[in-house]
Amino acid sequence: MKWADEVLADLEGAQRVKANREEYALMRARQRHDQAQYRWIDLRGQIQSHALMLNRNAGKTLLIEQPSPGNRLLLRHPDGVGLSVVYRPELYRVSISGSSTCELELLVRQRDGNDTTVWVNRETTAEDSDEKIAQSILRDYLLSLTGAG
Repeated sequence: MKWADEVLADLEGAQRVKANREEYALMRARQRHDQAQYRWIDLRGQIQSHALMLNRNAGKTLLIEQPSPGNRLLLRHPDGVGLSVVYRPELYRVSISGSSTCELELLVRQRDGNDTTVWVNRETTAEDSDEKIAQSILRDYLLSLTGAG
């Protein structure tokens, strides 16, 4: 009788752990879904403001923003190919293409004991702030136009 009670207690504990894991996974999925559009808006804004900053600091137009819908950002150099940054909300991904390509995915990661959403490079698994990502995208794009990228 004691053995059966122990097995049932272990089973109940294992089922609780499984239910907690599933609830945690659902909570993280909701967090990613709820924050995704805001994170895209932030990233897009960082790219736009850094493009303007480059133009201002250069004293000439290095990057021209093309009219584009909300989930797409198109920039081009007056002499070069375009830079396309496309957000695909159904996949939580941002695809960057121009002279080179890159894909970022929005994931939930734990930082200092708290869950937070971060953009992760799907090829390198590197993650960084929206500002650093914007700087890197624009730097790599402009350098690639000179052949130095």
